[in-house]
Amino acid sequence: METFEILAKKSRRRNTKKILILSIAVVLSFIGVYIATRTVLEKMTEHHMTEVTNFYENRLQIAYPNIYSNSNIHNTTAFSNLYQLGRFKDVDGVTVPYDTVTASVGPNLEKIDHVADSVIPTSGVNKNIMAFNAGQRVKIPLFFNIKNEDETDITSNPSQELPLVSEMKGQLVEVALTFDRPYTYSELQSMLPSNLKVNWYWLGTYSNYNTENLNISNIFGFKLTKDDAEYSFDLFKTHLKNSLKDKHGLTSITNSKGEVYNTKKELEYLNNTFKNIEDCKFSGVILTGKAENFTQLEGKEWIYASSIGASVPNQPYYKLDKE
Repeated sequence: METFEILAKKSRRRNTKKILILSIAVVLSFIGVYIATRTVLEKMTEHHMTEVTNFYENRLQIAYPNIYSNSNIHNTTAFSNLYQLGRFKDVDGVTVPYDTVTASVGPNLEKIDHVADSVIPTSGVNKNIMAFNAGQRVKIPLFFNIKNEDETDITSNPSQELPLVSEMKGQLVEVALTFDRPYTYSELQSMLPSNLKVNWYWLGTYSNYNTENLNISNIFGFKLTKDDAEYSFDLFKTHLKNSLKDKHGLTSITNSKGEVYNTKKELEYLNNTFKNIEDCKFSGVILTGKAENFTQLEGKEWIYASSIGASVPNQPYYKLDKE
């Protein structure tokens, strides 16, 4: 018969083994939960980064008048990502820097950079409205809604800045023209000067809202790519349809008359109204070129408003797209 001491030693060994096994199980369970939680959080962050990236990739093709991207950077930490989009303007083939977009994402966070897309309006010569961006204070070329009847906006007039361009000698200038009515692509080819570059076509808006107050991410149209209007429009339509599925960048604004501007409704209007390039009627364009080449547009009855955007001194070493 075993003695009491021997039985006690065996019992202690069994208990020690149980404690050791239980401790190992607890540690392994903790590691498993940690790995699983980290994996889930990383997947959520990755998903949100994909959504933010898709938003900007689509909007760059359907909005942002004459704004292009030259870099796309992801700065990653444990459970958060920083998305940065370098941007520039094209002024007759010359690159002009524009504000960088900086958006952030996390497992439960998707923050679109609205500040980089906002406009800061001010009153210029003869109460003409003008605007600058929030960062580098680049002048923004504004489009004006000819259907706008909001009484709170009558304090300023649609910009008439073409006469000012003639005073900008030796510069390359970006100018937004708003038309007195929508025109087809073929009509515009005979109206617009051949020595100015057409950078961007504005498709107008379904609403009566004052478009000069909208962020540049909500001014819709397309850039002319490869000098091919049909290709450019097809690219626009592809990204427009993608944007209709996007939950980001949706705006709903009510003016003084109770009329609502809604981004989702705007996108649906564009998608349903313009099936191909022949269907398109444009409410405005952005032109760029030498300041002296804009004088031929002064006094044209079909120009409802004109708004200067970015400008840069012309240099003899620049290779311009239009002379």
